[in-house]
Amino acid sequence: MQIKIKEVTVLVNKEDHDYLTQWKWQRENRFKTNHHSISVKRIDNRKGKHNTLYMQRVIYERAYGEIPINMFVIQKKTNVDRTIINYKRDNIELSTTSMLMSQIRKNKDLDRTSQFKGVHWVTSEGKWRACIRYDGKKYTIGRFVDEVLAAEAYDKKAVSLNPDFKILNFPENRQQYLSKVS
Repeated sequence: MQIKIKEVTVLVNKEDHDYLTQWKWQRENRFKTNHHSISVKRIDNRKGKHNTLYMQRVIYERAYGEIPINMFVIQKKTNVDRTIINYKRDNIELSTTSMLMSQIRKNKDLDRTSQFKGVHWVTSEGKWRACIRYDGKKYTIGRFVDEVLAAEAYDKKAVSLNPDFKILNFPENRQQYLSKVS
């Protein structure tokens, strides 16, 4: 089902639609920049107190219960044109601050030296370098002639460090990477 908010369409499950439409919602650009998906909020001014509630949090709490402290609710997949927000229950999940910032960096609309997470161009070497930070340590994975090979190496290292690593360049290859780790 859909909820229209100005030029944005929010997709929600049927069981959440009637509950959510009892309030007036508004859109906001998170972090006041264009690189993050638009979120939807409502302002609750009961008893003279200003309280911002985010739609994805309301939906998550209705479906799965209270959200732990220091956790965020994010979309698993975001729409490129940002006119459709998918807050269906199967498209939202909990995230830590680190995972959230990683997703933001991955979705930036800025010129980047690589389109992949953990990969950058080293001009002096004429190669792509793959690096990852995990648990406070930086791992240099290697240098590669091909950008895609560097991205795959990043994913393999990420899965070897943590099989549940959320942000991969090629999430469809997770099982393949896991079989090589075991």
